[in-house]
Amino acid sequence: PIFNQKDWGQVEGKDMDFSKHEDRVTAGKWYIDRFLQRYKDAGYANLKLEGFYWVDEDVNGCAENLEPLGDYIPSKDLRFYWIPYWNAKGFDEWRKFKFDFAWLQPNHFFNKKIPDSRIDQACDLAKKLGMGVEMEFDSHALNASKEQKSGRLKAYIEAFKRNGAFAESPIANYEGG
Repeated sequence: PIFNQKDWGQVEGKDMDFSKHEDRVTAGKWYIDRFLQRYKDAGYANLKLEGFYWVDEDVNGCAENLEPLGDYIPSKDLRFYWIPYWNAKGFDEWRKFKFDFAWLQPNHFFNKKIPDSRIDQACDLAKKLGMGVEMEFDSHALNASKEQKSGRLKAYIEAFKRNGAFAESPIANYEGG
């Protein structure tokens, strides 16, 4: 729920005003319930829902919603996941916000000014905080790409090997294309 949005709609006949914490939580729970009902109605035979992913990559403007939703999601026998960006507000308090698991983004691939050592730093920090790490790339990792970045992806692979991430850590993959 986007803070201060006032034209989102209604839940059980009540207009939601996202400047109000309780309305953001109500809408979040409504969304979860509606999604779960649609998922059940679809009757997927080869797909198992494990949980919900919080899309916002920091806790600015949403921290107070996370704990109630982080309590609600497990009540549905599901998990709550998050992937904050490098040094995002709240990244080191992911458990406080009731996430079941979090991965740390090194934010290395897309910015050539960020040195390869950032990936080592992210692996080390993630290990200390009990997080996984994210591998980020897009089609520019291909050798045929005009904006050639295969070296950026290779830096992830080498750092993950060097730091034991492949053997010891859950890895999230972000393919930005």
